[in-house]
Amino acid sequence: MNMTIFYLFIYCMEGFIFFLYADRIFTVGKSRHACLLGTCVLYGLLFLFSFSDLVWLKTISFFFANFLCLFLLFRIKWYTALFHTAFLTAVMGSSEVIVMGLNTRLYAAFHTAKTYTPDTVFLILSSKLLYLLITQLAIFFFHKTKDQDRRPDPDELILNMIPLLSITVYLTLGIISGFYTFPSLLQGMITISGIFLLLINFLIFWVYQRSKKKNEEYTAMQLQIQQEKDQTEYYQMLARHDESQKILIHDIKHHLQAIDDLSDSQSCEKIHTYVQNLLRTSYQDQVKVSDNHFLNLILSRYIQLCRDQNIAFETDIRAGLLGFLDYQDMTALFTNLLDNAVASASEMESSSFIDLRIRHLPESSCTLISLINSCPSSPYDALTGTLSTKKKNKMRHGYGMRSVSRVVKAHQGNMDLYYDDESKTFHTTVQFPDE
Repeated sequence: MNMTIFYLFIYCMEGFIFFLYADRIFTVGKSRHACLLGTCVLYGLLFLFSFSDLVWLKTISFFFANFLCLFLLFRIKWYTALFHTAFLTAVMGSSEVIVMGLNTRLYAAFHTAKTYTPDTVFLILSSKLLYLLITQLAIFFFHKTKDQDRRPDPDELILNMIPLLSITVYLTLGIISGFYTFPSLLQGMITISGIFLLLINFLIFWVYQRSKKKNEEYTAMQLQIQQEKDQTEYYQMLARHDESQKILIHDIKHHLQAIDDLSDSQSCEKIHTYVQNLLRTSYQDQVKVSDNHFLNLILSRYIQLCRDQNIAFETDIRAGLLGFLDYQDMTALFTNLLDNAVASASEMESSSFIDLRIRHLPESSCTLISLINSCPSSPYDALTGTLSTKKKNKMRHGYGMRSVSRVVKAHQGNMDLYYDDESKTFHTTVQFPDE
């Protein structure tokens, strides 16, 4: 068997094990495919060092390759990357030492093997299985400390029994082959079985992590949708309550008008002034910035939030628009956009504002929604070019804008986002074609 091809396979597996570890604990700095490609490139460079007989050179190159992978491809600080690099290097060395300790005659051949020997192959494959086991156990604890709301998943611990059992099986085969001489064909079959065993372990963990991530994303999206439904029901209830209040106020106004007439005829100035004030303030808390009653209810909440935080809120909403949006779509669109706008504007030290304009463009046959808000710095991540977040729960990041995108796409619209560094403003424009 060509040991060069075998070592190339091993370094590929090491790279995938590293990626499983880093992707589970940290947030990717770029796209997941770009991170995987970067990992392959750096581990490809590591493969070139495998031809050296210097153990210290291999160790140092492994350390720096992992550090560069973590620091350049994931969103972490340099000292965090340094810690996890040291941990992975220690685990790699320990897994080799532990397996070699089970059979001391393998030690001398391990780092200098250039041709196929069953002992060397058994040692390398067993040590990689142990490396996979330890890193997966570490994920369970490191990921738990990173996300305090995450409950320990016993399935992850049970899953780690697979590489442990695989190590036992393969070491048993290695020990048996040390006592008995097998034909070359049988030795080759055992070696191939060990390679397949390592591949099976990798695929099991890869599929598990992928399905777990998909489930987490699905759960977060369902929570976002449920929140929007609850908000829609709240605004609908508020609309019914507001209508009842208007009827009640309308009836009370008739009585107050009669009292006012009586008081005026008797020249009771104080009663007259008091009742007039009641009449003038009967609707003062009701916000009407458009002819869409449901939109008024949504905006009234954010207008009050802006008042509380000294944020100027300007609106210019033309009549007869947004009739194509149902209550749930209107809630998802405006609450998510305005949540982000208020959060950004509140970070300004002074002169913060939000400007919402909705108008029809006859030349383009579309409805244009323009939202401009103060923003002290660019919300785009310098590494990924995606919108960043300051939320404590990073898992929920991005689902609000996904919900907005869902509404825009459902009505064949398009959305444009950009930051103007000169004016310190963030711009959101949404266009809906006429239906």
